[in-house]
Amino acid sequence: MQKVTEYIVQPFRLGKLEIPAIWIDGKPYFPTNTICDWLGNDRVPALMPEYIREHRNEIELSNPFGEKKSTIVDVYDLIGLTLIISKQCVEKAIQFKIELANFLIKHWEDVPDDQVENDPDRVDDQEGK
Repeated sequence: MQKVTEYIVQPFRLGKLEIPAIWIDGKPYFPTNTICDWLGNDRVPALMPEYIREHRNEIELSNPFGEKKSTIVDVYDLIGLTLIISKQCVEKAIQFKIELANFLIKHWEDVPDDQVENDPDRVDDQEGK
């Protein structure tokens, strides 16, 4: 378990969406109960596939007000959040998928052509393979 003393609680923004997050070292982490609340579900299924559980951590957050108590929080990283949401069909999950697709399309369009031609991982460079 990772003990965290410095963190920020602020939303992760994707397009028009805001998802509550805990930011540690510039990276967003999403408490399991927050994911459930945001999606409008009672809980994330307990039997997550291993490929999703790989993105789960327990962190111990020190109290930001200097009290001796700390809180243990079950969190998922951004990949874990995306994998959980990809399995959901509720309205917010659909909105997330659309915003993510829009983000990817915009990012794809912003990549200079000379970088596309030289990148062997780009889909359009894999023709005939």
